[in-house]
Amino acid sequence: MQNSNRIARVLTATLVLLAGIEWTHVPYKGSAQAITDLISGNVQVMCDSVAASLPHIRSGKLRALAVVGARRSPLLPDVPTVSEAALPGYKVESWTGLMAPGGTPKPVIDRLHQEIVRALADPAVLKRLGEAGFQPRSSTPEAYVQQIRDDLGQWAGVVKATGATAD
Repeated sequence: MQNSNRIARVLTATLVLLAGIEWTHVPYKGSAQAITDLISGNVQVMCDSVAASLPHIRSGKLRALAVVGARRSPLLPDVPTVSEAALPGYKVESWTGLMAPGGTPKPVIDRLHQEIVRALADPAVLKRLGEAGFQPRSSTPEAYVQQIRDDLGQWAGVVKATGATAD
């Protein structure tokens, strides 16, 4: 099993735990070599971003089995979610967010949030993010902090149960 980044490793560890399967983790520094090894048959399966894999999926060199999110990717609408394909209830999502140093004044955080919301309302920005494999949505800074706390609790249990590491 290959996964090229730390987020993918935790998502994969969750899948392994819930499915009750075993496989060998093969660490890579990034997607390029991992995809090359998958195409050439050196590894049999990988978990990576849609954006990194999409050109190879479209060319037929890779076959997408499932997406890990709670909903199908707009870039791969015919590819089921893990929940649809194999594990009902599997609702693991990775996300990307913006952070600032601790102690950043609230007015600065509020202004950053205001500009992010404005950018995510721009159709050109949404189109570009969608083409890169993102499904943008905004929340509040407070909800983002809660999301991080909730995910840390969830991932801590997975890491402990599976022995996953950030190698």
